[in-house]
Amino acid sequence: MKRRINKFARRWPDYVVDPEQGGAEELKKAIDYVHSKGGKLLMFLSYFLIDRKSDFYTKEGGDSATIKDIWGEEIPFRETYCGEATYRKLPNQPMPMFGSCPGSDLWEEKMKKSANYCLELGADGVLYDLGGMLPYFCFSKEHDHEKPNFSYATKDKRFAALRANVRSHGTERIISQEHCVDIFAQSMDIIHSTGFHASGVPRNKKQMLEYFRYTFPEIMLTNRSMGMDEDNYVENINYTFIYGLAYDMTIYRCCGDLNDIPNYAAYMSQAIKLREKYSKYFYGGKFIDTDGVSVDSSAFRFKTYLSAEGELGAAVWNWSDDEATVIFTNDKTGNSIPVTLKKNEITFVEL
Repeated sequence: MKRRINKFARRWPDYVVDPEQGGAEELKKAIDYVHSKGGKLLMFLSYFLIDRKSDFYTKEGGDSATIKDIWGEEIPFRETYCGEATYRKLPNQPMPMFGSCPGSDLWEEKMKKSANYCLELGADGVLYDLGGMLPYFCFSKEHDHEKPNFSYATKDKRFAALRANVRSHGTERIISQEHCVDIFAQSMDIIHSTGFHASGVPRNKKQMLEYFRYTFPEIMLTNRSMGMDEDNYVENINYTFIYGLAYDMTIYRCCGDLNDIPNYAAYMSQAIKLREKYSKYFYGGKFIDTDGVSVDSSAFRFKTYLSAEGELGAAVWNWSDDEATVIFTNDKTGNSIPVTLKKNEITFVEL
C-alpha cells in the first residue's frame, strides 16, 4: 500500500498556498473538481496551535497570543504523527508549537482572517482543529481574562463570532470544530469527534453517547476514531448508523484514502444510502434513544427517531450471533412489526 508523508503540522497559522504544488489557481481548480463531483470541501485550521517559527509568531506579534504560565513561559504542545519514531523524539521536541489563548483579541482576528482566506479559495467551510481543547490557566496580562482560571470564559462568544464570520460568506458555508464541548457546539454545524467511544464497539456497558444525543439531538457528531482502517469495520459502521453519527474516515491516520479500504468503503456506502432513504428521521427528525418503542427480545440494538411530522421510526442492528426475529411495537398506537435480520445486518423500521 502506498503511504503518504504527513507534513501538514508546520508553520501554523501561516496558511499560504504552496506555489510548488501549483499555487492558488491549481488549488481552486481542485476545489472546483470536488464540487463538480457533488462533493463538499472543508479546510483545516488549528484553533489552538502556534508555530514559534511562523511569521505570525515572529513578525505579527503572535507571541502575545500564546498561553503563559505563572512564570510567563509559553505552553509547548507535544504530539507526534506517523513516521516520527521514538528515537527521533529523544533529543528533539516533536513540533515547535505553543498553545494559543482564546482570550487574545489578536488570535480571534487571525482565526477570522484565516477562515476568510480558505472560503475565498472556494472552500465550503472550515474546521477549527483542537477547538474544544481543555482549558489552561493563562497568566498573560494581554488577554481579556481577569484571572488565570477565566482564560476560556469568553470562548463561547469567540466561537459565535467565528460562526458569524463564516456565515457572512454565504448561508451554506459551515463551521466545524474538533472535540465535543456542549457550550461551543451551539456555534458549530459539525463536531469532529464524539469522545464517547474508542475504536471498536463495547458491547457490555452503556455508552454516554445515548445521554448526549438525547440531550442535544441537534448537534451533528462524527464517529471519530472508528474509520481508520478495516478492523471491525462492520460493527463500527452499524454503530454509526443507529446513532445517526457522521462518518469520519481518518484512514491510516490521514495517510490513506478510501481506495485503501475498499470493503469499508463499499459497506459504508450501503449504510449511507439506507440513512438517506429515511432522511426525514435522521436529518429532519431527532434522536430519542428508545422512547416510544417496545421489543420482545434483546437480540437487536436499536435507537428511536421522531420525525418533524411526529412519525416514529427505529434504526436497527442485529448484534446477536445468529439470525433473529424481533417484534417492534409502537407504544402509542400499538402497531407491531416483526423484523428479521441476519447477524450484523441493519435496517430502519417505520412504526
